[in-house]
Amino acid sequence: MKKGYIIYAREDLERNREFAQRFVKYGPEYGLDIGILKEEQIVYGIESGLPHCGVSPCDFVINRARNAYLARFLEERGARVFNSSEVTRLCNDKCAAYLFAVGKIPCLDTYILKRRDLLQGAAKLCFFPCVIKQLTSHGGQKVFLCGNYAEAFNAAEQVDGEYAIVQRPLAEEGISDIRVFVMGNRIIGAVRRKAKDGIKANFCQGGEISLYEVGEKLKGYVERLTQKLYFDFVGMDFLTADDEHFYFNEIEDAVGSRSLCILKGIDTSRIYLNYIKDILK
Repeated sequence: MKKGYIIYAREDLERNREFAQRFVKYGPEYGLDIGILKEEQIVYGIESGLPHCGVSPCDFVINRARNAYLARFLEERGARVFNSSEVTRLCNDKCAAYLFAVGKIPCLDTYILKRRDLLQGAAKLCFFPCVIKQLTSHGGQKVFLCGNYAEAFNAAEQVDGEYAIVQRPLAEEGISDIRVFVMGNRIIGAVRRKAKDGIKANFCQGGEISLYEVGEKLKGYVERLTQKLYFDFVGMDFLTADDEHFYFNEIEDAVGSRSLCILKGIDTSRIYLNYIKDILK
């Protein structure tokens, strides 16, 4: 039996404990012995001139902590990490993600500004309406639709980090966010998420959800994104106002799949476990 761990940040584990425990419960059916670890429990770095990671030797790790550094140290220890450190780094830096997508698929007008400059008056350079995002945001958090200078300043006060994203919105309402679930670079399903109010369509924030049939154009966009990087299990998000034109939004590595499970009547934890079993053979 292969030994491994599923790792979450403490606060994320509290919200996703039931999902994490499925891996522990069902793992043995797939030849996988899985324990749960909190990111905060692990000490990692350089020790005696070598990479050190305070995790017991294991065959694999399911990294749900959004921590590319930890993933890299685990890889140096010889563990197969799902997703890889490269994917985790890309998915948790919106600037890196946009640079990865640009030239491959359509992107909205997007600018990278120093948060300090926004607070010190460069917000006057913003166009309105605009969307201001934290580079490391996920789940619809730290994303603000701004209609004037005061709202842009308020958004800049609330985002963390040195830089912020300033983006031209596709529209102020009526936008659908299409989340395409990709496992092993293959589409396993898709969900339309639509905001009841404003621009946040995330299921966890009250967005309306329905199954979505991925057409040839959107399938082609996914294939372009997977040509040069291997994704174990991610959600690729695209914005659309008319189901004809799609624009890259983000990629989530610790992707929530409750919406797909509910609508499609499947258990993504079992699908993922079977995938991991096959990869480790």
